[in-house]
This record gives sequence, structure tokens and C-alpha cells, in this order.
Amino acid sequence: MRSAIVPPPNGELGRFSSPIAKETARESLDLALTRLAARQHGVFSRPQALAAGADDGLLHRRIRSGRLERVNVGVYRLPQTLPSFRQRLLVAVLGAGDGTIASHRSAAALLELDGVDEEVIEVSVPRNRRHEGVIVHRVGSMPAGDVTEINAIPCTSATRTCVDLGSVVDEQVLERAFECAVRRGLTSHEYAARRAAWLARRGKTGPAALLRVLERRQRRSNDSDLETRFEQECRKAGISGLLRQVHIGPYVADFAEPRSRVVVELDGLASHGTAAALQRDLARQNYFVLEGWTILRFTWDDVSKRPDQVTAGVSRALAGLML
Repeated sequence: MRSAIVPPPNGELGRFSSPIAKETARESLDLALTRLAARQHGVFSRPQALAAGADDGLLHRRIRSGRLERVNVGVYRLPQTLPSFRQRLLVAVLGAGDGTIASHRSAAALLELDGVDEEVIEVSVPRNRRHEGVIVHRVGSMPAGDVTEINAIPCTSATRTCVDLGSVVDEQVLERAFECAVRRGLTSHEYAARRAAWLARRGKTGPAALLRVLERRQRRSNDSDLETRFEQECRKAGISGLLRQVHIGPYVADFAEPRSRVVVELDGLASHGTAAALQRDLARQNYFVLEGWTILRFTWDDVSKRPDQVTAGVSRALAGLML
């Protein structure tokens, strides 16, 4: 049986005396680099290439031939791969060197937390480094519990991400991101409070914002980002007294104010995805009406595009006025 050719150690292609053997070794090495890039959004670093058996000469030849692109200091890209947020982010992480991780808004986008878009490339580094087009935070060494990996990109954990977000976004965005993390089981109120308090003692600026969010939220997380947005709009309008996830008979209302007997139901895009779901929803609504509750229903567009109308309606209902 013919044995497979293994890529040689760094700089040792010359040990293959036969031109055919050398070419076969290069092809095997190119395949190894292609597979490495495929796992990493189309990019890899010089140290990773050297560990796979390449040398600087091979990398330079591949750049001259157009088979590789140098996209950062010691970072290379396969030209045929499509650019993406994750590729740009990993290029920034690899280019900044050992110990660099995605953080703040970039980590929140990787974790797919509500309210944070894939726009900003933001990393944390263990020592001072500067990179064009990248927001760099110097954080020193980071505890292992604050670090995770998403899609082959090292980044801050959900809890640490929420702590750090407090220094770069407003508290409404922070609250949406945190509620999402709790809802998905990525963190908890109690753990986040302990972590934020510990980091606040170390002089960080983000923890104070998260601690304020934790202080005013109920311990039970909202079931959706729509509920968080609604709660924020009510807070801005000075509306108080609404409780979330209120049990009324056999059903649970999204929000309710028992004294005024007002229920607020929020209808997301998936609220009536099936006939069975619609039937359950109508049964719940009929039960509330027959038990003497006033029901208001709002959609995502209502809350996000017409918040003043939403809060005005809620205020009138709580005051006992006819809509």
C-alpha cells in the first residue's frame, strides 16, 4: 500500500530530492492550508501556517501567484472566499497577536445578542496594540471563565460581554442584550451581578451600567426582545405597575396590572404560526375578556415604530378610560 505524504516540517520541502515528490508535498501542504482556512472563515495566520508545515518562501510564492492574499500582519486569506463579518473579525483577532479576543459589540454580535448588529470590529488585547479600522481595548490577562469560542473565533463569554457592553452602548441596548443572554441560558441575574461587582472593584467602566440594569429589572427574564422593547418604552413614558408573565387562571399574560385589570399581549412574528397556536391564543383572549380584563395587543411594528401610540394607549387603559 502506498503511504500518504505528510507535509514536511517548516522549511524542509528541500529534503524531497525528486521534483515529483516536492510537488506532491506542496500540493499536500496547500490542501492542509485550504482545510485550515475552511475552518476559519477563509483565513489563517503565519504561525498557524508554519505549524502546518509551510515556510515563508511558500507563503510569498502563493501571494505572488494570487493563491493567497495578505490581509493583515501575518494573516492570509483565500481569495475565493466571500468576505463576511466573521472573516473580518478573525482577521483582526489573528493580526493583533496572541491573547487577542473578540469583545464588546463584536462579541455580542457573535453571540447573536439582541440589539447589537454586525458592524463594529472590536477586540480586547493583553497589551497595547493599534490596528487601523479596529477598536482595541487593553484589558490585560482575562480569566478563563470570561473567554469562550464562537465559530472558531475566541471571544468574551456572554456575561463578560454584557459587562463590557456597558462602556460602549447605551443602557437600552445593554438591557436588550442581557435579557437575550438570560433568555437563552447564557448567563443569569445572580452570576452577572457577582461578576459585574467584582469587575467594578477593578476600575472597569462597564460594570456600573450593567448593575443599574440589574437593579431595575425583575428577576424573571422577558420571553422575547419585543417584551424588553415594550418594557423600555413604558419606562420612558413613566408607566409603572405592569407586571410581566402574570398568571391569570390557566393562562399567562405577557404583562398585566391587576388593580386596573389591564392585560397587554405582544404579538411577535411567530405568534400565530399554526392554526393550533391561533386557537390557543383566541381561547386565552376570550378567557381574559370573560373574567373582566381589558386587553391591549401590540405588534413589533407598533412598539418599534409607533411607541408613543402604544404608551398612550396603555396609559389610558390603566387610567380606566375607553380607547
